[in-house]
Amino acid sequence: MCQHTESQVRNRGSGSNFSLSFLFLAKEKRSAIRTVYAFCRTVDDIVDKAEDRERAAEGLRLWEREVESCYGGKPDLPLMRDLSETIKRFRIPKEPLLDIIEGVRMDLTTNRYPMFSDLRKYCDRVAGAVGLVCMRIFGLSGEAADEYALNLGCALQIINICRDVGADADRGRIYLPLEDLVRHGVSEEEILEKEYSTAFRKLMAAQAVRAREFLSRADSTIFGADRRKILPAEIMAGIYRRLLSNIASAGYAVLDRQIRVGIAGKIIEALRARLRCR
Repeated sequence: MCQHTESQVRNRGSGSNFSLSFLFLAKEKRSAIRTVYAFCRTVDDIVDKAEDRERAAEGLRLWEREVESCYGGKPDLPLMRDLSETIKRFRIPKEPLLDIIEGVRMDLTTNRYPMFSDLRKYCDRVAGAVGLVCMRIFGLSGEAADEYALNLGCALQIINICRDVGADADRGRIYLPLEDLVRHGVSEEEILEKEYSTAFRKLMAAQAVRAREFLSRADSTIFGADRRKILPAEIMAGIYRRLLSNIASAGYAVLDRQIRVGIAGKIIEALRARLRCR
């Protein structure tokens, strides 16, 4: 199981794309989101930092039991006792929390995705499910809220995948759908060996188009007063739009670097989101 302390995991969010959006929440909701974030980071680290696959699998089973205890018992771990209080206060359903763990588990057994439909299942679990939980904390539920969460989550995960192509290749992982590689004439070996080509850039441009489509779907889902409730998510959407733009402007040079958004860009996107959500 991951050896990070709870405070270390919580503090890791301070430099992330999430930290700025947290600041616009009321104290109680900000604390709840940070607890959810710590849960997500912890279960993710169980796999990403594991030296032994079976030990990682057992760690995930432990956290599944802890989630179950939040709904019918008393969790043993301090973080999960905090999460249990968040669950009760915001009426968070169990399924998305278990889906988050299931998505992380996929990284133990899957390092290729033949079709986008396969990747979409992964995106819905590791990102969309997080959104479903957050929407409850923001104060929204129902079909429109769930649709927003899943579409935005898919968009953000695709953009993460675009940003991390090189880093994932270092671990032998390719999250780009293999059907897209075939369509654009890019081999797995070219990505693993970090070979740039016109075909690779066209492949990446197609991923950017897909991400923008999901951003657009999310954007067309929630309006009016409800939109003001999702300001943190809208800030995230703006930051990730800018990240995608930075990646495109760099000619999709993601095999040997991780392109990011600077603090000034994040602040600009936060201000833009506030204007959109007024």
